[in-house]
Amino acid sequence: MAGRPVRQPAPTKTDGSARTVPIPRELAVVLGRHKLAARYGAPTDFVFAARTGRPLQQRNVARALRDAQRRATNAAGQRTFPILREVDADGRPVEVLRGVLPSMHSFRHTVASRALLAGESVDEVAFLLGHRDGTVTRTVYVREVADARRRAFRRSRMAAEYAGALRVALDGEARL
Repeated sequence: MAGRPVRQPAPTKTDGSARTVPIPRELAVVLGRHKLAARYGAPTDFVFAARTGRPLQQRNVARALRDAQRRATNAAGQRTFPILREVDADGRPVEVLRGVLPSMHSFRHTVASRALLAGESVDEVAFLLGHRDGTVTRTVYVREVADARRRAFRRSRMAAEYAGALRVALDGEARL
């Protein structure tokens, strides 16, 4: 493809943001297959590109995610995100408040939280997220992980208490 310009990524948010992020082998295989099947599959082309071969715009990615959420159903055929189909008394779509539905940013939060829960160091997660150091990671994600652990502990303690009360009730010795 002589004469075709080489695609260059857009500038990063900060000079230190450019980095190589490791991915699982399985993901590399899936991305490789996608690239081979894509219209723009040259090594210098983006893995995910618009019909023009240019990088995807954030608003288009968000729109595609919302469309996928609108179509998503569970194994029983029920809509996964029914709020996207709700309308008000005048037939207008119900406004979906920020944070109610998964977004690209919430996926980032999920990956960071799961990495920390799996035992990754704060510094490693900070690097993967592109944080300059672990300060933001500690402030945002470590607190979220600690909160999640507290909630899980509280739920398990309540389940154990209710299970004990249920055993007592079934034995006929006492009632809730």
